[in-house]
Amino acid sequence: MSTIHQLIATHCTYGTSALERRKGEDADQVLGYSVRASSLEGGALTGGYRKIERLLYYCLPRDAPAEAKRQLTAASAPKRLIYVPAIDDLEVLAQVCYRPTDTAGRTGSYFAHCLARQKSDAHDPWSVLDCLKLWAAPGWIEEDTAALTSRLDGLSGLEPMLVGRRPAIDERVVWSFLTAAAGGAFDDPCGVIPPRWRQKSPDERRGLLAALLGGCLDTNASPSNSLLVVAEPSLAALLFFGIIRLFPPLAGSKELSFSTFETDVDRRRFVLTATCFQSPGSTDLPPQVYKSSRTLAVVNTYLNTRSKTPASRGAAAQALVNTLVREGWDAVDRANRPSATKTQMKTVDPYYEWLGIPPKDQPPNHYRLLGLELFEENRNVIDAAANRQMSFIKEYQAGTDSELSQKLLNELSAARLCLLSAPAKAAYDTQLRAQLKNWCETTSAFEPSPSGRGQSEGRQAPAPVVPIPPSIRWRKEPDPPVPSLSPPRWTCSANPVGNLNHAPSTYGA
Repeated sequence: MSTIHQLIATHCTYGTSALERRKGEDADQVLGYSVRASSLEGGALTGGYRKIERLLYYCLPRDAPAEAKRQLTAASAPKRLIYVPAIDDLEVLAQVCYRPTDTAGRTGSYFAHCLARQKSDAHDPWSVLDCLKLWAAPGWIEEDTAALTSRLDGLSGLEPMLVGRRPAIDERVVWSFLTAAAGGAFDDPCGVIPPRWRQKSPDERRGLLAALLGGCLDTNASPSNSLLVVAEPSLAALLFFGIIRLFPPLAGSKELSFSTFETDVDRRRFVLTATCFQSPGSTDLPPQVYKSSRTLAVVNTYLNTRSKTPASRGAAAQALVNTLVREGWDAVDRANRPSATKTQMKTVDPYYEWLGIPPKDQPPNHYRLLGLELFEENRNVIDAAANRQMSFIKEYQAGTDSELSQKLLNELSAARLCLLSAPAKAAYDTQLRAQLKNWCETTSAFEPSPSGRGQSEGRQAPAPVVPIPPSIRWRKEPDPPVPSLSPPRWTCSANPVGNLNHAPSTYGA
């Protein structure tokens, strides 16, 4: 495992710069931004600093008043925790803090503590989750002091930055954020969750995380498609951790980068970016930012303004958050676990396994699909049944069966629209009744009961076999043979009437 080098950059004099190290009369002269301390030396230090110095900058929020420049400190001003998987041949994780004055006494400077490692095929990149776990880690150096020497030690890994303590951000803190009651006790040892969000309901917090995840799913987060969140840097770090932990494919990107605080949001340098304002209750991003394009998802956690996310993406994200809340992280991991090959994937019959509609009753008519009594007339009952079925199926959208769930949602939506429209329902019912009548006549004529009496007096014959259209077929199999006595296929507004499910009766899904 290659060494992780440490480098501290800030405003220096010639005497405090690790690149100069002058003594005597020149030591107190102002040099400018340079390397204050490092585990590298000589040409390696010079070359390394030149590669990463473009990442090292700091500006207070746009609306910060002039007096804030002297009042704010490294502890009270927003912190930039940044991660870039590749800048030239280096992988870089850094914390950049505000410095009230530079070595010349001027207001407004920065102090950056950087970790850098040479990229190599011999080791995997750092885990983005492990990088976010270093939010407010005790190993970060935040201020220049006389005790700081120019020589630092290299690290064997990221974990020593925690100095044996629990991370400020982990799965338990995310769980607490999503489940703790308003004003209740939170598992938040370092105070990552801001007071304003401790007073909000769990549903509001879950909705926030789902909105961010939905935005990432919509933009397919990448260097050219990104997420921007307006939030306290600590909350941004927690939310970034949450969405990546909920949806591991995001972390699988070799180009995923993040910053917990950027002032210039017009220049998108990171895939996941956060910003904040001095007066967030009265300051917002320009309106055009929310409408820029589908390549940027935006969420303001103060004003609850956000760019639009397609309903399907939002539902998938919410379903994944709901899975976490109900069943825990193991269930999330199972939902996200890809099958090794398509041949190893379990064959799923959503009609049967999710809605209890057996193969002999497939494809179902609209009433069977929604779990309604045949020819139900009450619009409220129809609407409630459709909402119930769709809410249940949405829980499968974030897992491995997302494509199947979307097809079934489309069918449920079509059935709902048809049965809630009086003209469409009337036409549909007429055709369904005709199909039922035709089926009863056919089966009674050719399949008499054992007693010799007609169908109405004897046992019911099995439902006829109807081919499942390729567009909604779940199994990878050919159409079943269609008996010559099967009834014709009926349609209403391009929606299949579906299987007859035997004679008219009360059905349950």
